[in-house]
Amino acid sequence: MRLFNTYIQSLPNKSTILEVGCGNGFFLTLLREKGIPNVWGIEPGRNMVKESPVWLKNRIKIDVFKKYQFPAQSFDVICSFHVLDHLTDPNLFVSESFRLLKPGGHMFIVVHDAQGLSVRLFGEKSPIFDIEHIFLFDKKTLATLFNNHGFASPLVFPVVNTYPLSYWLKMSGLPKSLKSIGERILNVLGMSTTALSFAGGNIGLVAQKPA
Repeated sequence: MRLFNTYIQSLPNKSTILEVGCGNGFFLTLLREKGIPNVWGIEPGRNMVKESPVWLKNRIKIDVFKKYQFPAQSFDVICSFHVLDHLTDPNLFVSESFRLLKPGGHMFIVVHDAQGLSVRLFGEKSPIFDIEHIFLFDKKTLATLFNNHGFASPLVFPVVNTYPLSYWLKMSGLPKSLKSIGERILNVLGMSTTALSFAGGNIGLVAQKPA
């Protein structure tokens, strides 16, 4: 939500927002609590949708993202978090999102960074190299993808995440033996739950459809 507030300023409460890959509707619920009730989602996981709030269930399409699920120019904002790198056709996603956005509307995307700190430190051991990640992006390729489909001046930026030290250790590319030693050290020092914030390997994008 901090990122959303930072990069999409002065969003009117009447805005219509679509989240692709909305899961149980956690983010859409936050938007409603923020005073933006007109929210919609697309989520292929039926069990995830079952966990969504009652008010939201009829606003989530249980399906993969594809063409013509909504009329053209339906949304002021389309957002998606760690979904683009799982899709078989990123070009279809971006071109269809362009069609769905109203003139002046925004895309808000977060993906893994193929040139981020995690990759620089751990190389192929980085957790972003996963069989479920069909495509990987860096700042340049992500901006180019959206430029190619008509978006104006995409802004790509590092995403700062905050997690306990134990989680950072778990998600590192270190060998299991070193992770085990690290876990014991953190436990002895009482620092397992200590939060640490830094740009560990994600990037965000805000792109606008020309008005």
